[in-house]
Amino acid sequence: MRGETSSYFPSNHIVHNFPKAKAVCEGKVITLPVSRTNGRRHSLSFRMRLESVYSESVAKELIGDVQVFHYGASGDEVCVGDYVRIRGELIRPRQATNPGELDYRRYLEKDNVFAVLRSYGSGSLRVTGLGGGLAVAVEKLRFEIKRRIDRILPYPENELLSALVIGERSGVSYDVRNLFMRTATTHLLAISGLHVSVIAGFFYAFNRFFGMPQKLNAALSVAILCAYAAVAGGNPPIQRAAIMSGIFFVGVLIERERNLINAIAVAFFLIIAANPRAIYQVGFQLSFISITSIVLLTPHLEKFFLGRLKPPEATSLLRIPFVFLRFTVGLIVSTLAATIGAFPVVSYYFNLFSPVGIIANLIAIPAMLYGLVMGITALTVSCVSVCLGTALGWGAVFLFRLTVYCLGVFSRIPFGTWSIPSPPLWIILLYYATILWLLFMKFRARPYLKWCAAAAIWLIAGVTFAAGSFKDDLVMTFLDTGRAQALHLKFGADKHWLINSGRGKPADNGRWIVAPFLRKQGVQRLTGVITTDITAKNCGGLRFVAKEFPCGYFFIHPLWDFSRDRKALIDSLKGSKTDIIRLSSTNYVYCPHENSSFRIMFDRVRRPLAVRLDYGSFRALLIPDGDSSLFSNRPQVPCTGYANPVPSTWLDGKCDLIWLPGNGKWMGEEENVFLRKLRPRFAVASGSRDRVDEKLKAILDEIGCILLDTSGFGAISVRTDGKEINISTFKDSPRLSDTL
Repeated sequence: MRGETSSYFPSNHIVHNFPKAKAVCEGKVITLPVSRTNGRRHSLSFRMRLESVYSESVAKELIGDVQVFHYGASGDEVCVGDYVRIRGELIRPRQATNPGELDYRRYLEKDNVFAVLRSYGSGSLRVTGLGGGLAVAVEKLRFEIKRRIDRILPYPENELLSALVIGERSGVSYDVRNLFMRTATTHLLAISGLHVSVIAGFFYAFNRFFGMPQKLNAALSVAILCAYAAVAGGNPPIQRAAIMSGIFFVGVLIERERNLINAIAVAFFLIIAANPRAIYQVGFQLSFISITSIVLLTPHLEKFFLGRLKPPEATSLLRIPFVFLRFTVGLIVSTLAATIGAFPVVSYYFNLFSPVGIIANLIAIPAMLYGLVMGITALTVSCVSVCLGTALGWGAVFLFRLTVYCLGVFSRIPFGTWSIPSPPLWIILLYYATILWLLFMKFRARPYLKWCAAAAIWLIAGVTFAAGSFKDDLVMTFLDTGRAQALHLKFGADKHWLINSGRGKPADNGRWIVAPFLRKQGVQRLTGVITTDITAKNCGGLRFVAKEFPCGYFFIHPLWDFSRDRKALIDSLKGSKTDIIRLSSTNYVYCPHENSSFRIMFDRVRRPLAVRLDYGSFRALLIPDGDSSLFSNRPQVPCTGYANPVPSTWLDGKCDLIWLPGNGKWMGEEENVFLRKLRPRFAVASGSRDRVDEKLKAILDEIGCILLDTSGFGAISVRTDGKEINISTFKDSPRLSDTL
């Protein structure tokens, strides 16, 4: 994307003049600073508009937006609009190197941010001037609203209300966001058309209640909408909702009939004209797809559910129950319509489908919206009396806590959330084309024929899409987790194994790399998990993975100690009906597939395990640490109940692939002799190839072994049917084609 967009920026833009050393940057703070405290570590993040950069004793007048992360308490209080001088290291945002992982570089480039500035220490950040202007006033108003919300509501409900009122979601914990994601209610955490419509309708009804003339009320509502859209952040969903609601109120002013489809089209073209890159944003796509689906599908669904139900007379006692029933059905069909419309896009981006989402939305939408109204009321009253505002805010706290509790219950329902692989583009287009065909094609003689035809089309497309998953092949995916290790094994269509899970700190590989990858693959359940050592580097991410994906077998390392973290992991696995098996000091064999087997080697002197994988005539070796004891000939001692007879030597015969030690080191001459005898065809290094021992590189070159590193190629995928081997990488690299 950088190559496509760099030509649109002037020659003094940061995208053309990237400093290669530490620099002192001066510029203006353009977003609300977000402060976080984790133990003793304090961090501050915001975006800054550059004006000048001092690097290597050279001053340059560079422009462009930069994402700043400052670690350590700042000597000055930073606010939006302030001019700051900050010393740190300018780096390019990190690209995704694994399937399913967040591409932070692409995420920032959508907002024209091409650099990240990391700064450490209180003396590296100073405020040099105070700012002003309308944009600064709006951001300072957002800051004041956030501060007042923090005063009247406790944590974490204050963060939920901040997300609903001003669109500031950074303070919402990952566990809470995960609950909303797994129950298909994430849209409630983002300011969308639903929130804007509720706020606009709230003020409109409030003014009408006190007798304000209709046209004056409509004009005032338009002004409130514009002000709120600015305070809420002005992202595409907010712009869309504000424009559509504004068109509604303008229709009231000029006494013209409102047309929702025309309002959607006007909002679409106005946003695209102002920012053509908005069309690539997920929020923009989901917002317009959801509202269009609600407008087109809701009348048909209401007719299906309420077509034969006649409304009672105005004086009947059944009038109130009928109104409540109609409101409930309207809420259900609107949620169902939005779910039907957004299903392919949600599947493509998030790889999740939640069957319990409709019921969860039925409870969460009213609770969150009423909580929003009560929160806004408490926020308004707090301007007069903080104590009274705090008292009123407990109504919102109760509704938010009720919502989180109910979503937690729904998220624990078996098969309530499914991981599904991303559908290809042709299936998404076919899905929407079929829906439009069902809506606008008329079959007067036999109307059921179009439904049968649509069902047949979807069935054929689904079978075609799923056919590739049923190949009886072994797929090994070496994930890029830096110096840690994580390997996913897929046998056939439904057997998934995980060897190591990466580290847990400072960045949880299980949360940010392994779990998104498994969702991308459509994994519902792990057949088994093996850890080759007990260090946090390779099993630190297991705690999160175990929470997200049930596991059939979990093999505990022979030296596993039950510290507090590991005991919590074991307790959570026991609750998910996982067979926990402690490996013995003998060789161990487990057969996950009729054509394959694992053979695990452990020596009391060394902590790491070594794993051998056989799949037909294909053989792979995982050697987490070089040790001569792993290569000596030892007799096989079968483990009763789980083992099969094995040859008398552990590493006999050929080897197609070897996973090099995670520390990049090779121990001694005995291992070199063994490697020359083994002569593997491919070697995989976790992290950079520069960490691999130079003598080992020389031996690999001597025997003709191809060295692949995850830092250069990203995730490395090896597919084999037991005979032929196909290798692909996440990053398209010409170096791979030259090597192969």
